[in-house]
Amino acid sequence: MSQNRAWTPNIEGVLSDGKTAFLFDPECRKSFVTALEQLCQDARLRERIGAAAREAITEKGFTWENNARRVEILIRQCANSIGDPSRELEGQ
Repeated sequence: MSQNRAWTPNIEGVLSDGKTAFLFDPECRKSFVTALEQLCQDARLRERIGAAAREAITEKGFTWENNARRVEILIRQCANSIGDPSRELEGQ
């Protein structure tokens, strides 16, 4: 894989290159092609990477359900910090 890692910094907190994913430099077509070829040619590798990724995502709580909960909490926090604009109009 390319040493010039241009992906977002957070991705490495979730995925591990060669263990739970193949991370590649999006600016380097060859690194993508190499990773894709490896996965296409090795069923055991695909199964191992897929299983490890599912386990890591579940352990870290990055499931769709948990992500939806986090979004809901953020929306509620934003709504609470803004307040209810209809109350401001009642006083006028």
